[in-house]
Amino acid sequence: MQSALTWNEPPLVHRENDWGPDFANDDRFTHEWWLEDGHFGPPSHQWRSYRLEDEEVARVLLSLRYVSHSPIPSPHALLIWSIEVREDLRQNGMRLGTTIVDQIAEEFSDREIYVGSIPGANGFWTTFGWPMCDCDDCRGRNMMVRHP
Repeated sequence: MQSALTWNEPPLVHRENDWGPDFANDDRFTHEWWLEDGHFGPPSHQWRSYRLEDEEVARVLLSLRYVSHSPIPSPHALLIWSIEVREDLRQNGMRLGTTIVDQIAEEFSDREIYVGSIPGANGFWTTFGWPMCDCDDCRGRNMMVRHP
């Protein structure tokens, strides 16, 4: 069933004084996360709407031009800024979040991929086995990094 998991970039639309992604108003997502302003737009950032059988199941914000923290810096690092599986689909055995992160890791296999600590999500992130970033700036901030 996971093979049908696809994503698209929602268009950016004008809102009040700025631009933001045109995600559907869906109470099964944390609405405030997905109303960010347009400075999170291309080419530095990418909004993604993940779909399963034409139904939105998850949302992701990637920072495509993240600065590497490694002693020998990677020229192209990536930050998974936000990821949210729809509330009614979490912990139901479908492994949507895991599948999405695995797809991102495969798509960007030549880049370092960073994730920050999110209260309540550490159990999810530790399942990937990515090491903690040990640079001087990250100590105590609990960032994890997947090296290529």
